Amino acid sequence: YPPIVLLSGLVWSGRAAFGMAVAVSVCGAGLVLLERAGLLPAAGAPLSPFALWILLTACVVITAAILRFSLDVILRSNDDALRLEERLRQGQRLEALGRLAGGVAHDLNNLLTIILGNLDLVRMDADAIEDPDDAISEIRGAADRAAVLTRRLLAFGRRQAFSPALIDVSATVAAFEPLLRRLLPENVKLVLERDPAPTPIVSDPAQLEQIVLNLVANARDALAGRITIGTAAATPPRYAAEPDLPPRPIWLIVTDDGVGMSKDVQSHLFEPFFTTKEPAKGTGLGLSTVHGIVSQGQGRILVDSAPGKGTVFSIAFPRAGD
Repeated sequence: YPPIVLLSGLVWSGRAAFGMAVAVSVCGAGLVLLERAGLLPAAGAPLSPFALWILLTACVVITAAILRFSLDVILRSNDDALRLEERLRQGQRLEALGRLAGGVAHDLNNLLTIILGNLDLVRMDADAIEDPDDAISEIRGAADRAAVLTRRLLAFGRRQAFSPALIDVSATVAAFEPLLRRLLPENVKLVLERDPAPTPIVSDPAQLEQIVLNLVANARDALAGRITIGTAAATPPRYAAEPDLPPRPIWLIVTDDGVGMSKDVQSHLFEPFFTTKEPAKGTGLGLSTVHGIVSQGQGRILVDSAPGKGTVFSIAFPRAGD
């Protein structure tokens, strides 16, 4: 049985191979010395009690030494694995914090664009603004949403849960429309196509707004001339055969007629920090944040795009009550 112990040690660590070689060499040398000393009988002759005792003792000692050596190797390997696992966990926590902070900064930048755009309008010609109260309301709404994002970051730092509630996707998008229009330049047309049927889901309203904001900002950066935000209470025919969808999903579909994406870009689309934009113009966190929120809510996000043919992001949310 010593070879079995040696081989088990070899499986756990390459250092056991050295121990096995040493043990075999020691056993061979010991047998040679015993034979030369006349303590071992000739081939075919019965073993004397003394020779048998020597062989058994040598086997026990060598086996015990190998067991101790193999156990030390295994314990050291386990300790190393535990330390590496803990370091990996710490790295993942830091990475998650970095992604969240970067995502919040990305969204705050979008909200600040709205705030500064309205302030610029007021500064240029206050008299030309048809409804100053409307501009002020947009500024206040964007500031309130920025405060919500900040609270979400603080909640994450305290490891508090988000605040899911029963909401209607169509109603939430409609209420968010004025802010989205302020985000887009004048040459980009925003169209809403809402399903008149109820579109209930259970989600944090701020997270749903964050999804819409990031998808619209991504479409804007894709040089789109038209962005359509649609909601649907029934699965579109193009996704009827799509596997792993939530039962009776509620759909949010953002379509643009921008430059589109190749299959290679799509394969990396939701990776954190992946971006095709210039370093000063993109963080690569907007779509990874969207993917994280959708996955956390047990939803699915589908992408349909091709170079020169625009992009369609379709998100399937679990229907509330199912």
